[in-house]
Amino acid sequence: MAKTFYAVLLGLFGALLIHVVTLFLIPRLAENDAWARLSRTTQPGIFTIIDQTSDISSSMRAFDPNFVIAACQFSLAEGPVSVAGDAAPDFWSLSVFNRQGANIFSINDRTMQGGVLDVVVATPLQLLEFQKEMPPELSNSIFAEADVRDGFVVLRAFVPEASLRTQVIAFVSAATCEPL
Repeated sequence: MAKTFYAVLLGLFGALLIHVVTLFLIPRLAENDAWARLSRTTQPGIFTIIDQTSDISSSMRAFDPNFVIAACQFSLAEGPVSVAGDAAPDFWSLSVFNRQGANIFSINDRTMQGGVLDVVVATPLQLLEFQKEMPPELSNSIFAEADVRDGFVVLRAFVPEASLRTQVIAFVSAATCEPL
C-alpha cells in the first residue's frame, strides 16, 4: 500500500513538474510572438504604424484608439541605434523591448527637452565608447542601455482630438530608428 501511494505521489509530482516547465518554455518556443509578428509586418530600422487591423495588434493587451502606435525592429550588432523625431502635438511614450518582448527601457515626452524625441539605444560596451568621446550631435540625447543584440521599439503618440490625428500620424511617420 505504501509503495502504491509513493508511486502515485511521484507520478503526480512528475506531471506537475513537466507542466510547469512547459508553461515557462512556451514563450521561448512560440513562433507567433511579438518579434515574429513584427518581422512579418515591418522592416528593420523603419517605424511601421500598427493599426487595429494589423497582425501585431492582436497580441497587444489593450489597443487604445486614442493612440497612434508604431514599432521598429533594431539590431545593436553593428552599433548603437538612434531613435529620433520632432515634438508631438501632445504626448508620446517610447518603450524598448528585447526580442522576447520584455520591456527594458521606457521614456516619455515629459523627460525630453522640448518634448523632442532623441534616444540612443546602445549596449553597455557601446555606451562606454560614447563616454570616452561624446559626439556633439548627441549631447542632448537620452541613452538607453540595452544589453541585447536584437530588439524593438514601440512609439505611442496620444491623439487628443480627431482633428489632430493627421498631425500625430505625421509625427510618428517622420520618426526615425536607424543605426548611428
